[in-house]
This record gives sequence, C-alpha cells and structure tokens, in this order.
Amino acid sequence: MMGWVREHWRGIFSAVALGLLFVVFSPGLRAAAERNVFALQAKPFIITANWSDETRVCEPLAPLPALSVRQCSDSQTCYISDLLALRRGEWDIIQTSGPSDPDPLDVFLRGWSRYCVRSQSHAVAAWQAASGPIGFKFLAEAKVSLAGGEPEIALRQSEIAHALRPTAESFLVMAGAQVALGDTGSALETYYRALEEGMTTPQTFGQVGELEWKLNINNAARAHLAEAVRLDPQAWHYWQVYGALLYRLQDWEQSEVAFSRAAELKPEFGAAHGGVALAQLRLGKLESARRAVEATMTNIKDARGQAGYLAGFAQLAAEAGDLEWSAALYARALERTPNDDGMWNALMATYVRLGDCAKVRSVYRAYTEQMRSPQFEPAPQPACPE
Repeated sequence: MMGWVREHWRGIFSAVALGLLFVVFSPGLRAAAERNVFALQAKPFIITANWSDETRVCEPLAPLPALSVRQCSDSQTCYISDLLALRRGEWDIIQTSGPSDPDPLDVFLRGWSRYCVRSQSHAVAAWQAASGPIGFKFLAEAKVSLAGGEPEIALRQSEIAHALRPTAESFLVMAGAQVALGDTGSALETYYRALEEGMTTPQTFGQVGELEWKLNINNAARAHLAEAVRLDPQAWHYWQVYGALLYRLQDWEQSEVAFSRAAELKPEFGAAHGGVALAQLRLGKLESARRAVEATMTNIKDARGQAGYLAGFAQLAAEAGDLEWSAALYARALERTPNDDGMWNALMATYVRLGDCAKVRSVYRAYTEQMRSPQFEPAPQPACPE
C-alpha cells in the first residue's frame, strides 16, 4: 500500500491541491464542504447512538452545535437540519420540511418528531418508509436495553421494531421484556402468537417451553422443549431445561438422556452433570452415578452449591440402598457447610440406619463442638440400638 502511495504521490497531491483550490475560491463549494464535514460527524452519531428511547430524544438539548440551519431542497437530504430541529424541540418544523424523497436518516428523525408529540402510531407510519433499517435499529437497541436491565424501554423499542419489521427475534425480545417485567401472562400470549404466525424457530419453542416449565404448565412445556431440541440438537440450554422438566415428571430414563446431552454439549456446566447423577440414582445406576457425582463436583465451584447437590445425592443413595456412600456424601457436604444443623442430623440418622453406634456418638461430639453457641441448643443424640 505504501509503495503504491510513493509511486503515485504526485497525482494524489495534485488532486488534493485542486480540491482545496475549489473550496477556497468557491463559497458555494466551501459551504458544501462544511455541510459534508458535519454530515460525516452527525451520521455515525445518529446511527450508533441510543436514539430509540423517547427519554433520550424528546427532551430538548442545550447548548446546540454552532451550525446554521441550511435550507432543504428536493435534491438534498435534510437530516442535518432535522437533527438540529429535533434537538431544539422544534418538532413541527421537521414534520413540514424536507425533500420529497428522503433517505432513511431523514425518515428516522421525522418519525421521532411525531413520536415526541405523543403520536406513536403516526411515528410508526412515518418510519414505514424505511422500515427495514429503522426496524433493525430499534430491535438491536431493544436487546441492549433488555440486557442492561431496562425492560420497560426494551418493550417499547421491541414493539416498534415488530410493527416495522416483524420477525421471530422481535417476538422473542418482546416476550423477554414482558417476563422481566413480571407479566408472564402477556409473555405467553406473545410466544403463542409467534408460533401461530409461523415463527417456529428453536428459540421460540425453547423459550416458550422454558417459561411453561417455570409456570408448571408441564404438558405444553414438554411438547415445546422436545421440538426445540429436535430443531436444534446443539442447543445445550434447552436440553438442560428439558431434562429438568422430565425429571419433575418422573421420567427418569428420558431425563437422563436429556441431561447427558446437555453435559456432552456443555461439559463445564456442573448442573448438567448433577442432573445426570440424580436421574441415574433414581434408576439405580449407582456406578454410573458415582462418575456423574464427581463431574458435578469438578464443575461446580461454589461450596454451598456443591453441598446442596451432595445432600441430594446422599438422600437418593440411601433410597437406593447404599447407606455407606450416602454417609460419605453427607460428610463431604458438611466439609463445605459445617454449620448446617440439618446436614449433621441427616448424617447421624444414616449411621443409625447402618447400626454404627460408635459413628453416631463420634459425629454427635463433632456436631456439638461445631455448633456450640449460647444462641443454639443442639438436638439430642439420636437413639442407636447397640
């Protein structure tokens, strides 16, 4: 590149010099250059700034840029004039001025002039002239607002995006904002409408199925989650939710399949391995469950989370008849949460079932020592027939 510049530097210099001469000696061209410089500065601002929320647009801005407003003609775009008028709050000027064939940025600003006088339907009607790029912009900023914890703004943005450019994604963002606002009934209606209108993507099926799972609408959740993983077998998150639903429905075999798939696709996700272990313990697959238990402990880093899983595994191991493993699991849980009164008592009860009274006494001494406090009265030592 630099070699080409060195080779052609005389031609480049001549072109630049000629351009500068035209600007210097022609007031009209100089004014055009000034407008173009401002345009180059303003266009990226309009395109990249968050201009999809009325609280950031409809409040007049001061001080304004020091630029005289030019007159618009049919051959010129008016977005510079419209930008300044919008930021001054002169919305009527924008609505009545401008070229007969505006570009998308003109359309964008004129639509805001209607929105700022509280006429959203008229704004959407104006934006229809450039529905593709403007709808895309509103949708992109709706996703940013939702991720940033502003669901009310995200809902308004996504509703406008959907009115301009309805897609499966606009449905999903609207429903996501409704869920974040706690309006799960409206979110379900939005998901169902998306499916009715043919937006049958894995994400649509997966998200509606996940919400139904959370709301205990089990049969519908099962059908929708099954379709989500059929359409996208690599969607580990939907496999995980599907596994949790099947576990709730006591379909241990299919739950194991779903959790195993999630663990295969996302091996660092400890809860997937935990689901595999729980399902295998329910099925009496103790040797396989041991491997899944260790994978769970490897991939869950939080001590309290580990203790919770270990306690669940211990209970199921006892139900499966392996009391010694159950006791060992409770002991490991106590290493992580040594002040858990219930865990101590579960461990002692397991040793009572094993008939190991020496262990009961030993654990009880450790329990009273660990839990000693003026505010705490230890439970009595459980009876253990010798």
